[in-house]
Amino acid sequence: MSIITVSASKHSNLLRLLTSHTFLRRLSTEPPEPQPPPQQKTSNHNSIITEALQLLQTPGNEWNTTQLNQLLFPDSPPSSSSPRLFYQITRRLPSSSQALKFLNYLQNNSPSSPDTQSLLPYTFQAIFELAFCEPDSNANLSRLYKTSKELNIPLTINAASILLRAYGRSELVEESLILFNDLDPSVKNTYLRNVWLSILLRSGRVKDALKVIDEMFESNEDSNCRPNDATGDILFSFLLKRERNEELLSEDEIVNLVLKFGEHGVLISSFWMGRLIARLCRNRKTNRAWDLFTEMIKLGAVLESATCNSLLTGLAREGNFNRMNELMAKMVEMDIQPNVVTFGILINHMCKFRRVDNALEVLEKMSGVDFFVEARRRGMKGDAVTYTALINAFCNVNNFEKAMELFNEMLKSGCSPDAIVYYTLISGFSQAGRMADASFVLAELKELGIRPDTVCYNTMIGGFCRTNKFHRVFEMLKEMEEAGLKPDTITYNTLIAYASKTGDLKFAQKVMRKMIKAGVMPTVATYGALINAYCLNGNINEAMEIFKDMKAASKVSPNTVIYNILIDSLCKNNKVKSAVTLMEDMKIRGVTPNTTTYNAIFKGLRDEKDLEKVFEFMDRMIEHACNPDYITMEILTEWLSAVGEIERLKKFVAGCEVSGSTAQKASSRT
Repeated sequence: MSIITVSASKHSNLLRLLTSHTFLRRLSTEPPEPQPPPQQKTSNHNSIITEALQLLQTPGNEWNTTQLNQLLFPDSPPSSSSPRLFYQITRRLPSSSQALKFLNYLQNNSPSSPDTQSLLPYTFQAIFELAFCEPDSNANLSRLYKTSKELNIPLTINAASILLRAYGRSELVEESLILFNDLDPSVKNTYLRNVWLSILLRSGRVKDALKVIDEMFESNEDSNCRPNDATGDILFSFLLKRERNEELLSEDEIVNLVLKFGEHGVLISSFWMGRLIARLCRNRKTNRAWDLFTEMIKLGAVLESATCNSLLTGLAREGNFNRMNELMAKMVEMDIQPNVVTFGILINHMCKFRRVDNALEVLEKMSGVDFFVEARRRGMKGDAVTYTALINAFCNVNNFEKAMELFNEMLKSGCSPDAIVYYTLISGFSQAGRMADASFVLAELKELGIRPDTVCYNTMIGGFCRTNKFHRVFEMLKEMEEAGLKPDTITYNTLIAYASKTGDLKFAQKVMRKMIKAGVMPTVATYGALINAYCLNGNINEAMEIFKDMKAASKVSPNTVIYNILIDSLCKNNKVKSAVTLMEDMKIRGVTPNTTTYNAIFKGLRDEKDLEKVFEFMDRMIEHACNPDYITMEILTEWLSAVGEIERLKKFVAGCEVSGSTAQKASSRT
């Protein structure tokens, strides 16, 4: 497999891109709210507002209308007699009730001309803004809306949006629907429709929201209500930021919406595109994610490395290295520079798929121009993850020489290894039984001032147990205690499993009692290890006692593995009836038998020569869709051929009923 090469000439661009910061817009981004028309600034603009507010401080019935008229409506109206001036005066009044009195003054005293009539809608907008911030705002706004209709004062876009937001905030969706339908079409521009869209989505009325979007798409190209970037952000932030919204709209429907927006010139942001691709890949729809990615490229979408990384992760998870190469080629073609995360994904998944040579090839490309050193100089981190993936991969294939070589290279490159790198080496050495090497790495870890955690000590304890160095186990336990770390479930289970394996059942029981006393509840693995130990030692009665205690005293339910251990031991000890009873207990508890379970019971029934029961369990095996293996066929073929029941075996292989009639089968199971 060839890995797409990122040339050295592009490394400077890559680093520049990686150190730049792209700030996401707020999820609820909308265009700036329309404001009253601007006016030319005049030298006396502020003085007019100040003087007017002073005159309006007196009670409404004592206003000096003569002075107000001379100030606001002189014989030759100056440029200051504009909507913005009256908007600002109204907005600075202490309450909406006083602002409403000012509106009444304007109606009664302003000259009747088209210019002065345009003052009223913006004055009313200021009243709405004041009322929105007051107690019982919904009731006040509703009364003001009724007043505006009675006075025949049209709502501005801002006034309408304030009223819509107030209704939406109080979840008065039906009231907001009536209002929206009642508004003049000229007010229902893109901004207001986006406000309405947001309200519908927050209330869960996705179908109604999609109708609003359809109407926006169907409007004329030159109309003022076409969908824009804010429309897309509002919709896709709702659909993609919560997993629960999968119930409202399927992933395919979301993809179709993204493409529809793109066809109308509205391209989803790179952030939400990455979210959608990540969700598709997470739900095993990588092909759909790929198709969406390529379609958006055709539509001219501006994509970033984070979006590509989401798709790369999905492809890597499936081991689709051909498309991974194709994606890397597209990134180069579109001048989307891969970052440390991109290379990390490549290396990590190549290691998981045992393509270590390819992973090293990518690492060499990254190191070609002192990538790591330069990246760290520019404040970038994350390369330790890449080295950890490679080190772990070599440990998994027992190539510890190469793992240590990479570790040393990591140190030389100026990349400080973190605790995870050391833990990876300790785990690898422990699994391989190389406890001297694991102990050396642990000592290095401590020397750096990094305190080993419980997971690290558990790894060491497990390694020492597997190599039968129990004195070192106690050393580790003592170190844990001195470090203030308490043994956890894994610690106790490891000790119990080791004691059970060596036949030291008294010690195993002692550890379990200490475990319970320490407040660490035994798990199914704890009970499984003990039960298996007693069964191996031929003490099936004690194993059954532990099994009964497990069901009665603990909250841990036995699993298939524990039932298999007991059924196999019971059958080997000629207690087939007890084994059959356990099979029935599995059925009652809803524990599904597997092939191992059936093989054990078939062996026991064969020794008992109980054909009727074996036919019943053969039927059960078919019902559970449990496929027989070579051991199953060996047991049944030898036995059934010897007793002349080869036809039953053929039915079993064909997945058909084996026992007699349905009635006989039913009676045999009751």
